[in-house]
Amino acid sequence: MSLDQNKGPIYGVLLPDDLPLGSRGFSQAVPSRDELNLVRKRVGDRTVAALEVALSLVAAIERSGYDISPCMTCGSSTVCIPDGLALCKPCAEKAGI
Repeated sequence: MSLDQNKGPIYGVLLPDDLPLGSRGFSQAVPSRDELNLVRKRVGDRTVAALEVALSLVAAIERSGYDISPCMTCGSSTVCIPDGLALCKPCAEKAGI
């Protein structure tokens, strides 16, 4: 197996085996490099590039120690401190915070 086998074909982003979904122990398998190359041929580079960008952002948030949680006001996803009260910027501005 190539050392690049677990990296994305466009940006070289590390491809984890799976991504956890919520707190109930569910996870979603992440496509392999070979599978992503098939997507590139059939659909195009933009789809694969979007996945690699998303995986890069998830990895950056995980490395930072912060969480992704729903805003307690509007429910949209936002980044917050662990076990903090998630509040997105628009809702915080509306509340005058």
